[in-house]
Amino acid sequence: MSYEFTDFQRLVHAVPEGVSRGLFGGRGGGKSVSLAQDIAITANRYRENARILYLRQGPYKSLNDFIETLSAVFDGWWGTRAHSLNRSTWSWSNPVGSYIELGILPDGDLGRRYYEKTYQGRSTTHLIADEIQQWARPDNLDLMMSNLRGPIPTRVTLSGNPGGVGHQWIAQRYINGRENWSIFTDRREVRLGGRVISTTRPFVTCPSTYRDNPHNGSDYLANLAASCNHDLELLKAWISGSWKISRGAYFAAVLDNPHIEVTWPTPASWEGWSSEGWTWWLAHDHGSAAPSATYVMARSPGADGPDGLYYPADSLVLVDEYVTHRPGDFGKGFGWTVPQIAPGILELAKRWKISAQGNADDACFGKTGHQSGTIADEYGREGVVWRPARKGLRAPRMIRLKRLLAAAGDIEKAGLYVATRCRYWWQTVPFLVHDPDDPEVPLKCDTDHGLDATTYGLDGYLATSSFMRA
Repeated sequence: MSYEFTDFQRLVHAVPEGVSRGLFGGRGGGKSVSLAQDIAITANRYRENARILYLRQGPYKSLNDFIETLSAVFDGWWGTRAHSLNRSTWSWSNPVGSYIELGILPDGDLGRRYYEKTYQGRSTTHLIADEIQQWARPDNLDLMMSNLRGPIPTRVTLSGNPGGVGHQWIAQRYINGRENWSIFTDRREVRLGGRVISTTRPFVTCPSTYRDNPHNGSDYLANLAASCNHDLELLKAWISGSWKISRGAYFAAVLDNPHIEVTWPTPASWEGWSSEGWTWWLAHDHGSAAPSATYVMARSPGADGPDGLYYPADSLVLVDEYVTHRPGDFGKGFGWTVPQIAPGILELAKRWKISAQGNADDACFGKTGHQSGTIADEYGREGVVWRPARKGLRAPRMIRLKRLLAAAGDIEKAGLYVATRCRYWWQTVPFLVHDPDDPEVPLKCDTDHGLDATTYGLDGYLATSSFMRA
């Protein structure tokens, strides 16, 4: 196998020093070889001043494929006897004196503890993270970026394919609204030891597909298809490098329905339309460190909506939303208290000329152990009245929701419709994936608050509907 630069790799290595890069695209584009080449280039350029750390998820044995790639690249640069890997320290000796280390970083709380034990306080000039779609959240990678410092220009190089549990946050942070090969500013905040560390880093997205790699064999596509296990959406994503494909999504089969998304005018433009007979309420999932999500829901009596479309009896419309998530991060809230969240909910209700009341997570009604009472009590003092959703088991709630979404557009069945203005819903729910331990439900994650609020809104108001009796 040749390790000469491809056109794609030349472009990657031509990105100015100090600019971080995201090698995102389909399988077989030459990303892993690019990372190995980058390590050799950096080591030769900065010699003893370079401190390079390569990371990925999983156990240390998951590093073996990259070790082979890196060894082959090093052979071409330094000769077979001039470098070696010490598997006790996972550091790679080399003739130019650079520090090169391979490591792992688990996801979630385990990864944070691993960071504090293994990496905290250490300096890195070049951080390389491979297969980042395997991290469900970027928090631990953000912690690693706080280690970047040194006497030379520092940079991060990330690599990943569409699909996987990290698909949504990668697409939102680095793909959606970004122009390929054009530098933008990546701003991050990370909490470390009670401090908030803010970073600002120039970044460029570098896409590739298998077509950019002339070293792929003639049977590459056939092997790729076989590895997808008949998952056609995944195969499309791996071939095209598109991050718009919601591979493995829990709601993929029903969200293809074009009738779900609707455009509802606000009351200010309801010319000649009356909401008489329609039932209105709020649905709420409380959060502080996590986002708080609130939706306006409307149930049809079997009539036209203000958009001129007919909605069968008991059909539901998610009309509008108020979600307290940090800009660019759908999984984090502002840390707000109830008195800080409630005004936004009151304004949402006022905009739609409805009462500020509805269904909330049952957890809002549990005793919190302090004088203010329950979370629902706190909201009540602010003028927002919640009732328990009585949510029951999660699997039946999700099956019910799927049935409603699938029925959207059928003039004889109650369906669920979602307004275009519910941006948080559309930017999170379509990307939720199956729970690998229970495929009947979506995987619980930091971006499921819009979904949960929706199901809480369903539970209290569909109990007597014809849909629920069916």
